[in-house]
Amino acid sequence: MKSILLHLQGGIRGLWVIDLALTLARRHAARLRGMTIADTRRLESIAASAESAISIVSEQSRLQLTHHVQGSVHQEFSQACLAAGVDFDVRRMTGDVRELLLFEAQLHDLLIAPCVALEPGDSSELAIPPRDLVNLLRTAPVPVLIPRGPLKGAPRVLMVYDGTAESSRLIRSFVKSELFDGGTHRLLAVGRTDREAQQSMRGIADYCRAAGMDCELGWAVGNLRSIVLPYTRKWEADLVVLGTVKGNPLVRRILGDVAEDVLTETHCGLYMAG
Repeated sequence: MKSILLHLQGGIRGLWVIDLALTLARRHAARLRGMTIADTRRLESIAASAESAISIVSEQSRLQLTHHVQGSVHQEFSQACLAAGVDFDVRRMTGDVRELLLFEAQLHDLLIAPCVALEPGDSSELAIPPRDLVNLLRTAPVPVLIPRGPLKGAPRVLMVYDGTAESSRLIRSFVKSELFDGGTHRLLAVGRTDREAQQSMRGIADYCRAAGMDCELGWAVGNLRSIVLPYTRKWEADLVVLGTVKGNPLVRRILGDVAEDVLTETHCGLYMAG
């Protein structure tokens, strides 16, 4: 891993997001880029539709507050990187958050996009709700780490394999990246029958062992959505490695979305890619 992109969200108390990015950057001797994005789409829409001057002034005030928050975040990020001796740069961008973030991500090996629970008094100007964050990053060109809070030194990582190419590719990417030093890893294979789950697990389990990862093995029978959430809670996972399918949003809305479930129903982080 040579380059990491950190989506900096302002108004959040504590520097745990920056500390996590610095830890990974030092571990992999990677360059770290911090980026803030001020969403200007509403202002552009207001101007194009000739709404009242009051609406325009209100939106301009919101953007001024956003820029102020961004300035504070940039300063915190730069000071932390200098103190840690990490090669870094920082960018402030304006426009469509999704387009800019996904375009910039293709220039890096990993995107860190934190999902935070705002406390009273925090600014939500740059924070993205969990469901919106998953949908935003579903088509990211690189793996995405969505932390929910500080990851302990030896995190419990649940790698979910459902026999699809997406889950296989993501688990292999995670294992190859050697993202964390230590921790407990469990490979969970999900299938329609015990035999199917166990058989599908063998190949990916062999890959993990060959790559030097000592992981626990488990399997479950049933629907992916009905299994992952209770299993994540029972095993007390800190991070779930979960391949996501980019398919039809309407189908996901009807059948449900496991990645959304993890972020909205647990305090667990997510490592994902489509």
